Amino acid sequence: MRAARLFGFALVGAAWLSLMACTTPAYQRDPVTAAWFHAVAMGDIEYMKAALADGLAPDVRRADGWTALEVAIRQRDAYTVRFLLHNGADPKQLNHLGEPMLISAVYTGDYLSARLLLEQGGYDDGTNIYGMNAVELALARGNDFILAELVAEPAGREALENALAQNPQPWLQSIDELPVRFPGEPQRLWDVYGRSSSER
Repeated sequence: MRAARLFGFALVGAAWLSLMACTTPAYQRDPVTAAWFHAVAMGDIEYMKAALADGLAPDVRRADGWTALEVAIRQRDAYTVRFLLHNGADPKQLNHLGEPMLISAVYTGDYLSARLLLEQGGYDDGTNIYGMNAVELALARGNDFILAELVAEPAGREALENALAQNPQPWLQSIDELPVRFPGEPQRLWDVYGRSSSER
């Protein structure tokens, strides 16, 4: 009886291990890719430089569809976002939901990442899974600093004008009410990360 019980436990354990092996995302079984995403999450620029020098593609995707750029944006790490964009990451890539990466920046409210995406790839009028473009999403979330970045692009300005005409907002009557956009890429914005603006 005891032997049968032990055999049953062993059988259940083997089945569980087999199931885990099948369902574990591929990137967790690939040490190179796993180390890359760990470095991105930790903001380890030196490791990322070495990995890219060894031939790793900056836009490699995990099994769940995430790229390094999306991870950095979701963590509001604009410094890593800038490093990735300056080292071959595509600003026009889609996130794991098939949305423009600019949408991810709007979700997080990170206007520095939004600015970097706009500077590298321009305004993207693609929509999120609910059919909202970046301007409409920022408007719905009341994020005036993100909107200030988006309307710096002519296409973004036009999108906001159209959105306000179709759906007036009590907190924003016109584009002129948006906060003043920080000009250029001042050193002080990057100093908050404790890193030099000349680093890549």
